[in-house]
Amino acid sequence: MKSLAKTIAVLLLLIAIGTIVNTLTHPSRQLAVAGIPPMSLERDAIVPRLQRAIQLKTLSHDDNRLFDTQSFKDLHAHIFSSFPLIAQQLEVEVVNEMSLLFFWPGSDDSLNPVALLNHLDVVPVQSNTLDRWKAAPFSGDIIDDRIYGRGTLDVKSGAMASLEAIELLLAGGFQPRRSIYIALGHDEETGGAAGARAIVERLKQRNVELEFVLDEGGAIVTNAMPGISNKIAMIGVAEKGYTSLTLTVETASGHSSQPPKEMAIGILSRALVRIEDQPFPSRLSDPVRLNLEYLASELPAPLKWVATNLWLFKPIILAAFEGDPALGSQVKTTAAITLFNSGVKDNVLPTTAEATVNFRILPGETRHSVMARIVQVVDDERVKIDYLAGFESNPSPVSDYRGLGFQLIQKTVSETFNQQGAVVYSTPFLLMGGTDSRHYKSIAKNIYRFSPIDIQVAELPSIHGINESIRVQNYLDMVRFYHRFIGNLNQPFKPDAAISGAD
Repeated sequence: MKSLAKTIAVLLLLIAIGTIVNTLTHPSRQLAVAGIPPMSLERDAIVPRLQRAIQLKTLSHDDNRLFDTQSFKDLHAHIFSSFPLIAQQLEVEVVNEMSLLFFWPGSDDSLNPVALLNHLDVVPVQSNTLDRWKAAPFSGDIIDDRIYGRGTLDVKSGAMASLEAIELLLAGGFQPRRSIYIALGHDEETGGAAGARAIVERLKQRNVELEFVLDEGGAIVTNAMPGISNKIAMIGVAEKGYTSLTLTVETASGHSSQPPKEMAIGILSRALVRIEDQPFPSRLSDPVRLNLEYLASELPAPLKWVATNLWLFKPIILAAFEGDPALGSQVKTTAAITLFNSGVKDNVLPTTAEATVNFRILPGETRHSVMARIVQVVDDERVKIDYLAGFESNPSPVSDYRGLGFQLIQKTVSETFNQQGAVVYSTPFLLMGGTDSRHYKSIAKNIYRFSPIDIQVAELPSIHGINESIRVQNYLDMVRFYHRFIGNLNQPFKPDAAISGAD
């Protein structure tokens, strides 16, 4: 017995020593790159151009008949008049009337081109929220040095900032070595079928293979990780999949005065409760594991010890994530009951009850595995389960965090936002939502999802929400980011050369 106790004690000591050594020797994944002095910009010219873009109501609708084509054409006209060098020197295509594709030929045909993506459409504003906006949602008004309106965050700011940067580069005679596509879709908010997908089909016909794609996605977020006060650039290397299932129960009709033991609404409700009570299991997918590895060295001692020893502390980390809805969505496929419909009158038994459940799918699973699990969980033949017609996608592949695109984003973030003593960390990130970039996976080696928007955690609900807005200074920094990023594309690439302690 004493021998067993001694053996256990030795094993525990070795584990303790091993975890401490692992913590002390864990390399930093951050670039040793200082900020550069911000380039001077003509604020009084740049900001009004974004304001005008915000004023144009380029709304996305599930019903294609509701698209206001003229608003998109007006935005195109605004872009062409605002950026005459782009209109003159770049190849321009209008795709399906409302999307734009620009091509900037590079000087070295041996290099695969890259693509910069953003989208021109925005989501509608609920009429019952209008009185809670500080400025009208399509005014582009500036209050307390913030520009208000739909698209300031998602994501006309990205489209306009990238075009501002390219116009400046053209004015300075810049010639890219690597060809660049600028793709601005018009229906990202409804899945991108007529915009991004159509653009990709054109590029496929031309046998275009992209080195990488940079689309919207993560941002530079303050207070994003417990224990880290510095801002963190969340660079999306993957995004969750998307599918919705409809659950339907059909029973005999009748009068409410003679109800049977089980009725349609009750049967369906119990099925939905089973889905809520049996969530998908939590696990650390590759993007989340990488996120922890990149930030581990920047955490205070106790948290660093946990984050650098995932092999031992994974159950603790998963439990911590599960305790927070935002963090919990990073470690599991989520199920959200979003629609329920049944009944026509208070004294009539409904013959049909129907509900819709939306799933955001973790990498490593598929829409088919989601269906199989839900059928098993519901376990009731009276509940018919079908895929909801419309947009759906499996989780994206995980892009290379050591590749050209990721390191250029990381380097450019440091150069642009490390100002006045500030330090911005960068990390791979799993995007919860979906982007137009999902359509590019067949023609791009890697896809990165990042918008150079400096935002507080408390501001995140304003994306698609009330008082969507961006600080003027942040918008100018977005222009600087894209300007520097495109310039950095001309620099030679040496994998991991600038990473401190890369293994």
